[in-house]
Amino acid sequence: MFKIVQYGLACMTGVIFLAFNLSTELINSICLVLILLFGIPHGGVDHLIHASTTPDTNVLKYIVKYLLIAGGYILWWLIDPSKALFIFIILSAYHFGQEFIADMRIKGQNVILNLIWGSVILVGPMIFSYQEIAVYLQIIIPNLPDEIGPMTKYTIPIISILLAIGSVFWLRRQKLTAGRIYQIGLFLCVIILSHILLPFIPAFTIYFILFHSTNAFKHQFSWLKEKKDNYHFGKFIIDLLGFSLLAILGILGLIWILKPESQATLVTYFFILTSLITLPHAITLDQFYRFRNTLKIGKAITESSK
Repeated sequence: MFKIVQYGLACMTGVIFLAFNLSTELINSICLVLILLFGIPHGGVDHLIHASTTPDTNVLKYIVKYLLIAGGYILWWLIDPSKALFIFIILSAYHFGQEFIADMRIKGQNVILNLIWGSVILVGPMIFSYQEIAVYLQIIIPNLPDEIGPMTKYTIPIISILLAIGSVFWLRRQKLTAGRIYQIGLFLCVIILSHILLPFIPAFTIYFILFHSTNAFKHQFSWLKEKKDNYHFGKFIIDLLGFSLLAILGILGLIWILKPESQATLVTYFFILTSLITLPHAITLDQFYRFRNTLKIGKAITESSK
């Protein structure tokens, strides 16, 4: 039922963007608001996730470390934006791929597999839509070219898709059910079609909110419910609110201070500020997925030995 709702909302949102002749500025504004309200909060319980996977953890120390990592990253953006952008893309691709592999209940933590699917989700679409997003990237890296050759534009996305399809055949060793393979294929179709039919930002927003964030919410809630007594969805929402509101207000406050002179600058600043919390969030979730996977493997070994 959850997947039906996900794909149904994704299709409905895509149709709305296509059906209404909205300006690019309005579409981008809607997308930023949606990411702010429904995407940013999926990192709101990082401190609880960390505490549940790390014995004798100090939550205050974790929060200070979280903020220091974010602060260090903004210095990197100021000193060397091209390298900071490269790290952000690779880190995000790995993070997106890792969440997808976890959601498909594929055993093990394979860095290459995570990057392959992260490339399908993020790197390939960015290359395919390079001419569109170059407007934003050139604000921080002025010497970037306005466009790339058609060979690069199509070759890299196609290679990433072929690698992803090939990985499904490799994963059949894990005895993936027909239903799971169907879900993987359907997800691949949604990603491809959304970026063919829609501009990059609305297509990415559909993925980020309706797939990545909602899957993360599901994984986090299920985990915390398993680890905490009498834990329920209402408590989960309350736990999310505190740090989510701080993150949202922090991003809005910094944008107000920076005073972007155009919407393109606003979009660029928004994603840079989002990257500041993406780095510590991705580190936390990497630890979470690895820890959860280790527990599952341990349980499987124990059950098989009985």
